[in-house]
Parts: sequence; structure tokens; C-alpha cells
Amino acid sequence: MPVVITAVLPSYVTIDTVREIESDILDPAPEGLIAHAVTYDDERGAVRIIDMWESEAAHATFAEQTLAPSIRRVVQAHGHTPTAPDSFNVAEAVLFQRGRS
Repeated sequence: MPVVITAVLPSYVTIDTVREIESDILDPAPEGLIAHAVTYDDERGAVRIIDMWESEAAHATFAEQTLAPSIRRVVQAHGHTPTAPDSFNVAEAVLFQRGRS
């Protein structure tokens, strides 16, 4: 079952930092990643990441093998520890376009 993973990043993580990490880990697209979006959460003053994955297992594999080391490097450089993202099962999804915009 597809899942949506969301994370609100700490305020010290900027869009530029996210782009730097993305260039290392999203090209080519990870197996099982359906959609990836980065937004700025005005209410929290922070970057929000929203991903849709084919399954929780696909996300878990990517998170453990690829994402976690990159996130730890950034977070620990600021003297913090990573927090877990939120996960939601997807009841329905409609994709209209493939590719990066």
C-alpha cells in the first residue's frame, strides 16, 4: 500500500541544504519513490518534505541505507539528533505528470 511520508525540518535546515542532500540521494530516483515535494511551512518557519512511496518497506530501505547517513551529517553538524518523520497510508492517489518541475 502506498504511503506518504512527511517531515518538518528544524529551522536551521534551509532549502539550499535540502537541495544539496537531494543532489546526492535522488539522482537517480530511489526504487519505490512515486513523488517528492519540498515546501516552506510558513506557520512553523521551516522546510517541509512530502514524499509518496510505493510501500512503507520501500521508504524504510531508502531511509536506512541512503537518507539516514545524509540527515545525520547535517543534523549532527548543528548539535542535534534526527527526529522521525510522520507516515500516512494512502487511500487514493492520482498522478497527473511525471518529472521534475
